[in-house]
Amino acid sequence: MANVRTVLVSMSIVVGLAGLAGGVGAQIVPPPTVAPSKTPEYIPPPPPPPNPVTPTDFARGRAKTEPPLVFDYQALAEKNTEGKIKLLTQPAHRAALDRNPFIESETKAKLAAFLAERNTQLERLVISNLDVVLKVDDDGFAKVEAKDVKEEIRSLKTMSEPLRLPGGDLTAVLKKAGVLDDKQARANQKIVLDYTKELFSQIRGDQTAAKAAAGESKDLARPTGMSSARMVYVMQVEETMDTYHKLLLEGAKDPSNAVAGLNLPDDRRTASSEVVVAVKAAKADDDRLAAMRKFMIAVGPANGTEVLNKIVAKRGK
Repeated sequence: MANVRTVLVSMSIVVGLAGLAGGVGAQIVPPPTVAPSKTPEYIPPPPPPPNPVTPTDFARGRAKTEPPLVFDYQALAEKNTEGKIKLLTQPAHRAALDRNPFIESETKAKLAAFLAERNTQLERLVISNLDVVLKVDDDGFAKVEAKDVKEEIRSLKTMSEPLRLPGGDLTAVLKKAGVLDDKQARANQKIVLDYTKELFSQIRGDQTAAKAAAGESKDLARPTGMSSARMVYVMQVEETMDTYHKLLLEGAKDPSNAVAGLNLPDDRRTASSEVVVAVKAAKADDDRLAAMRKFMIAVGPANGTEVLNKIVAKRGK
């Protein structure tokens, strides 16, 4: 019996040591090694979307791939006896159409219809913005006063924007409308550009001569008068101003009707009778137009609008 007890005790000791060994082993055996995660491969961010293509970009790209258009034409920049460029009798882009050698009879018919509708739009623009028209007609661009270039450009833009139809210059509008094809439009732009280069060169030369004659100036303000920068804005509204002057010449055919019944202040009461006399005495359209322009500036936009509406209403009567 004692031997059995001894055996059982021995077995218990063995089992206990085995369990102890197992427990100790569980504590000191390291966990399975986990492979380190790979660093993700670098993927560059997508490139930014390309900037939208502008007409200027397109023109630059085309200039690189297409040779410049070369052709013979009668230049717009004609000189007088003093060597100065003569003023055009119509807006530059319209004058260019008359000298564009690629415009044939079919295109001329389309132009006539398109320009007739555009003239109607321009007349509405003139009447709706007569206050600005009168300011521009009274040498508004040349009279702009500014302390720096930024203020000057802001004033010029403010004055010009109400007097411009949408779509850019006339040639660009005609091309977009399908009236001019690409070659015709490129030729028209070249004719205008060649004229503009010569005109701006003359203006800069006149400015240089005027500065030299005046001597050194310490005035930092932008000088009044015409400059190549200001001429850019003059050309942007020349269609509108040409339309206005044509309306005045139309009214000069019957000035008494155009100025009748205006409610003028006492200090301008005689303006109506004076313009009628001046227009009837004038021997040339330039003199008639000058008299009508002076009258319109004197009576102001409210009465001037009434005058223009009378001129338009008299058509066909």
